[in-house]
Amino acid sequence: MNPSARNHRWRLGLWIPALVVAVIFAFGAAVRVDFNDPSVHFSEAVASVRWERALPDRRGSEFQLVFAAAVIGVVFHSIHHSWRVRLGVMAGAFLVPVLTIGPVILYAPVVAPRMIYDMVAGNVDGEFYCEGMAMIAAVGLWMSVCLVFVAREIWLWRKEAKSGAGP
Repeated sequence: MNPSARNHRWRLGLWIPALVVAVIFAFGAAVRVDFNDPSVHFSEAVASVRWERALPDRRGSEFQLVFAAAVIGVVFHSIHHSWRVRLGVMAGAFLVPVLTIGPVILYAPVVAPRMIYDMVAGNVDGEFYCEGMAMIAAVGLWMSVCLVFVAREIWLWRKEAKSGAGP
């Protein structure tokens, strides 16, 4: 397989998860359910969505900054050919949530799959949505994607160093 086709697959491997993360993030910002509801089925959450409230969210600019960093990360990673730039962009995109939300967000990549599973299965309450946990799950998924791409760039760097191509 030629390197161009391989890079195209990796670009799709970044854009598709980034789109999924963006949808979950916007969904989390747009859901409007009762805080005291003891159980919110996914269909109820979808029915309560108000998309006009998705982007200008009042929950804090830190989530908007993380979303902006993700968009910038995807674009810059897609257009640059240098593994150094791509590594820096993805490492930066991983660190933005840590710097804006705090170190506690480092747990998000671990718990995000379970949070999303519980959300889709209807095993969450109104507090889950009102506290922005769906957006935190999206941030956790994004951080996982960043880790995968950082590992890929490090692997490419080591491969380049072994082949003697030089830094």
